[in-house]
Amino acid sequence: MKTRFTDEWIEEVRSASDLVDVIGDTVPLKKAGANYKGCCPFHHEKTPSFMVSPEKGIYKCFGCGEGGDVIAFVMKTQNMNFVEALEYLASRVNIAIPEQSDEVDPDQKVKKRLYELNREAAIFYYRNLKNAREAYAYFRKRSLSIETIKTFGLGFSSDEWQEVKEAMLKKGFTEEEMMQAGLLSKSEKTGRTYDRFRGRMMFPIQDIRGRMIGFGGRVLDKGEPKYLNSPETKIFNKRFNLYALHLAKKDARREGLILVEGYMDVIALHQVGITTAVASLGTALTKEQAHLIKRYTDQVYICYDSDSAGQKATERAIQVLLDAQMEPRIILLGTAKDPDEWIQRDGVESFQQAIKTATYFVDYQLARIQSKYTVKDDEQRVLCIRELTQYVQGLKDRTTREIYAEHLARDFQVPKGLFLGRAADVPRAKQREPAIHKEALVLKGNSRSLIQEFLMMIHEKPELFGELKIPPMVVAFIGSGFDGYASELFPLLSEGMVQEPEEIADYFAERFEKEREMLYTSKTGFSGEISLKVLTDYIKKIHLQYYRGLKKDREGLLQSIPMRDDEMRKMIILEIQEIMRKMNDLGTM
Repeated sequence: MKTRFTDEWIEEVRSASDLVDVIGDTVPLKKAGANYKGCCPFHHEKTPSFMVSPEKGIYKCFGCGEGGDVIAFVMKTQNMNFVEALEYLASRVNIAIPEQSDEVDPDQKVKKRLYELNREAAIFYYRNLKNAREAYAYFRKRSLSIETIKTFGLGFSSDEWQEVKEAMLKKGFTEEEMMQAGLLSKSEKTGRTYDRFRGRMMFPIQDIRGRMIGFGGRVLDKGEPKYLNSPETKIFNKRFNLYALHLAKKDARREGLILVEGYMDVIALHQVGITTAVASLGTALTKEQAHLIKRYTDQVYICYDSDSAGQKATERAIQVLLDAQMEPRIILLGTAKDPDEWIQRDGVESFQQAIKTATYFVDYQLARIQSKYTVKDDEQRVLCIRELTQYVQGLKDRTTREIYAEHLARDFQVPKGLFLGRAADVPRAKQREPAIHKEALVLKGNSRSLIQEFLMMIHEKPELFGELKIPPMVVAFIGSGFDGYASELFPLLSEGMVQEPEEIADYFAERFEKEREMLYTSKTGFSGEISLKVLTDYIKKIHLQYYRGLKKDREGLLQSIPMRDDEMRKMIILEIQEIMRKMNDLGTM
């Protein structure tokens, strides 16, 4: 669909949209002089580096580099295209949206009518609930407040065969439109249409933009199927949507998302303030839903029912999320059947603590495997070790494999190499292990300090510093004797305040005299022209050396932490994995 947006109209929407107000819906902001500051919604951080400038009309994160105007922010955080973002902002500030042409998308008018039809049907079901004593009593028995019922638009469909049909006809909608929306079904024998949802408690389903796209209906008494969803339509596809994501997305980047099985679990969690709960729509988690989740967060918790079906669904969901490059944690329900029962029985504080201590997916899978065997029996012990070995070797991350192989070796009193598929009698030094990264660097085996040589070359070619695609991290220069000097020099170079060797000398005058003398009077061990590629290769090597040392330090720390301190160990493991990821990134640049 092409929308007739003129440059003047776009600028009117941009100017009328309060940047702080729009961003504040997603990111808690605090005044910082003329600007506002908060934690970046595009990456996880504890120290705020996300700045919003109302005067300039832009935002910028100095941690990950994301930036743009109010339209860009809505596009990235709401997963909208340019046209959708403009329409969203125009609606916020009550600016009329120009006439639209349906020549490109002939279904656009149909879709608009279906959204309107579903909205009217949702209102009808909601109002119908007041007259349905049993249904209303059910919701109240589940401890749902009137406000919660209103927020989720919960309703009821009576046992009448054509009640909704007649009500929507009076609203001006056609029978064909009701069939397209999935509100009606047709008898194969008579060809007559009738209400699809009858005698059911109704759960309206909204897309990420809050548009009404379908319904889920649960039988009030006995009947089959227990749950009935809208069929696939032009606006509703179960694989591409998640229940309540339009409500959960606001806090998702900061707190992650909690995957639960049913509508009532989602609603119960939201009611007690855990507003990041979502659910798939009557199907197992799909890869499309996983990719939808990833647009809002990498932090996912699975909290499915504790029965065997829930455990199988958990295993499937873990694999789907792993395929989408996310590493989930599992909230263990213990003796509770589902999250709703947990909260009713033990309270919200208990559940919040369970979120904090959620089990890392590897620990969950290893515990599941071990629960299948009686390890005191030798035959069972062998079978258990075989399955554990197969699982550990299937882990993609090398650090995770190494760490968990170490744990299992200690628990089972067998060589670590057994779980890694390495021969137990081969000395570790001779074993071939997967390469952490690929290095194709100019400098190899040079006896001089990498850091000193890099700085010496920068002194000769300071104009190249601003062109580096990998900004040197001052932290990587700590311990070299040049860290203080580098911490002052690098900002000057990156901002273009000094571009000639003489300007560097003039700026520092008598400060850092010892460091500068060492750099000016020495010659590099590199023979050849100092180029951007050469400097980039040096920075890669310097950063890799820093990360190796950091990784070694964290691995040593991990060994010193008792096994019972599960939460601390998981934090260190995740930190090691992040270090490994950065090392891999450097090797593939």
